[in-house]
Amino acid sequence: MPSMRSVHPLYVQLKASLLERIESGEWPSGQMIPTEQELTTLHNVSRTTVRQAIRDLVDAGYLIRQQGRGTFVQRKVHTQSTHLYGFMEELEQANQPISIREFQATVIPVSERIASLLRITPRQNVLFVSRVICTDGEPLFYDESYLPEDLLARIRTQGATRSLYKLLEAEGISIASGEQTVTAALAGPLRATRLACRADDPVLHVERITEDGAGRPVEYSSVSYRADRYAFAVKLTRQETI
Repeated sequence: MPSMRSVHPLYVQLKASLLERIESGEWPSGQMIPTEQELTTLHNVSRTTVRQAIRDLVDAGYLIRQQGRGTFVQRKVHTQSTHLYGFMEELEQANQPISIREFQATVIPVSERIASLLRITPRQNVLFVSRVICTDGEPLFYDESYLPEDLLARIRTQGATRSLYKLLEAEGISIASGEQTVTAALAGPLRATRLACRADDPVLHVERITEDGAGRPVEYSSVSYRADRYAFAVKLTRQETI
C-alpha cells in the first residue's frame, strides 16, 4: 500500500506496488487485475491516481486493456545475447513457451532488392517462409524469410516446429555470421493483421542477412516484433580510445 510519507507521488508508489505483483508472478501473464474502483478502495487513493499508474504500466507493456473485459497482465519477453541465434532460438534460450500460427512455405521468384541482398540473380526462385510466432498464446513476431529453394520439402514438414537455422544446419549448411539492422516502425495493415494489433501500433523491425562459413548469404529475414511485448537487451563493454 502506498505510504503518504514517501517523497514519490502516489501514482508512482502505486505503480511500483502493482509492478511488484506482476514481476513476482503473483499476477501471471493473462490474469485480469482488480478494477479501478477495487484498486481505489484497496489502496485508499483517488481514481485519478489509479488511472495514471495503470496508464504507465500499459505504456510500458506490462498491462493491456481489452475493451469491455478489463485490464490484463501482459509481460514483455526479454532476450539478451552476444551470439548468433535464430529468432525462435532466442526465445528458447529465454525459456519462453512457443507456438506458431499461419505457417506458409512456398517457392517464389525473388525481387531485385532481395536478390541483391542474397547475391543471386533477380527472379531466381527461392523458398519463402512466413510465420507468426506466439508466446503465452499471443502473437510476438511476424517472420518472413528467404532461403535456398531446395529446402522446401524439409521446411514444409518441420518448419512449423523448428528453428530455421537448425533446419539449415541439418542440411549441411553452416551458419557462421549475421548482420542485422533494427528500426522502429508502425505495424501497418499487413503486420497488424498478423500480430493482432492496430495498424498505428509500434513494432520493432529487424532485417538480417545470415552467411555461411564461406561468406555466402544463405538467408534473408524480415521480422517484426510487437513493441509492447518484446525487449532486446545488449551487454556492452567499453574499450579505451586513443
